[in-house]
Amino acid sequence: MATIFVVGTPWVKVGRSILLPPLWLNKDYVLAAVAVVATTVSPYLFLAGGADGITGIDVITRDDALVHVTGHPRREELTRLYSWVKPTVLVPVHGEPVHLEAHARLGRESGIPDVIEARNGDLVRLFPEPLAFPGEVRTGELYLDGTILCTPDESGVKGRRRLSFGGHIGVSLCVSANGGIVAGPEIAVDGLPEVEDDDESLEQVIRRTILGTLKSIPPKRRADPDLVNAALVRAVRGEVNAFWGKKPNVTVFVHRV
Repeated sequence: MATIFVVGTPWVKVGRSILLPPLWLNKDYVLAAVAVVATTVSPYLFLAGGADGITGIDVITRDDALVHVTGHPRREELTRLYSWVKPTVLVPVHGEPVHLEAHARLGRESGIPDVIEARNGDLVRLFPEPLAFPGEVRTGELYLDGTILCTPDESGVKGRRRLSFGGHIGVSLCVSANGGIVAGPEIAVDGLPEVEDDDESLEQVIRRTILGTLKSIPPKRRADPDLVNAALVRAVRGEVNAFWGKKPNVTVFVHRV
């Protein structure tokens, strides 16, 4: 269970201690240091193993006593902490809703003047007067895509991954009201292999497929842009997959004139 609380802090002393941290080579200090970092196994093993060769230091493990070093304090430990630092503001910020509610109750029972119950997305001001603002801010997994902050679905990353795998084929053509091909097809290929020693290039395969598909559609049905679009996308993807072994991304523009 984690928390945010506000106390009167001697910042000059804090800054000096950060730059020149005090060190005491006594038993209590070493045990405290081990407790602080023991949630990461490697530092714990390093310190505990090194202490074996130092006279006067006893390493207490779970084989000796109930040692709580997870970083999640118990209720009694929180109460003791609040009695020491006497915070003026408490914001429980870690745990399930039931944990946050219990933590908030404990804070009020401990005499903390301002206890703010916040949830993911809530905006809280701590100074000069504590206040929980209405409305929400964006939370969860966010991407910084260039200069835009967005969710994974908004980022377009999935689409770019598809493009990196299958490249892109663009097709554009114009059809008349009676289904005649007025112009095109114009083809743009990007990100697909260009092999010169094949009997037929990939772009030739694409053009042959498009012309064959258009020819197979009766003229009256070719007047339907949606039908032509779906038929060309399906045919081009299938034929390129048979030739290349990958299904490309295909975009078809059918213009009715």
